[in-house]
Amino acid sequence: PAGFTAVPLMRRRPMLLIATAAQAQALESTLADGIGLRRVTAAEAGRMLPALRPGYAAAGAVEDDAFDMDVAAIHQGFLRQLRENGGTLALRHHAGAIRRQGATWHIETTGQGLFRAPVVVNAAGAWGDEIAALAGARPLGLTPKRRTAAIIDPAPHDVEHWPMICDIEEHWYARPEARTRLLVSPADATPSYPHDVRPEEIDIAI
Repeated sequence: PAGFTAVPLMRRRPMLLIATAAQAQALESTLADGIGLRRVTAAEAGRMLPALRPGYAAAGAVEDDAFDMDVAAIHQGFLRQLRENGGTLALRHHAGAIRRQGATWHIETTGQGLFRAPVVVNAAGAWGDEIAALAGARPLGLTPKRRTAAIIDPAPHDVEHWPMICDIEEHWYARPEARTRLLVSPADATPSYPHDVRPEEIDIAI
């Protein structure tokens, strides 16, 4: 919408999926089931990713129509719309009770008093089931899962124009971050409980 942001929200960045010789079947399945993917040879993958160790990749696939999103700009754009439409941003206020009276929801919070609205959106993420229970709704059985990521200095490599890089079976991935850094992740998904999660030393080591 007009006035939403003054900066581009998306920037094209291809995604390179890498397969070792042992992952040939996974590559074929991905190419068969995926949309907008094209096969590349190990040599082509190496040209896209100069740091690729010779002999590691047997082949790969590329999604050319992929993008980075400026999450911070998108977030600020929505917050701007909220304020312009008379919305209230109540940070650090926990819902204590959520009950429905007639056609209106009443949400009691710590520090902010009472909110009233005809519609409540449960966007609590890992706490989704707990918020549902407060509202008398049936929990869905959500399982929070921890994923680890680290930002590293990839020098001497210039990574600004690298693709996003993924293992074909998503055992790990990496993507350029802030032009000169590389975000890396072992793509873990460890069952957890709702809390302000912190990385585990073993996951960082991996």
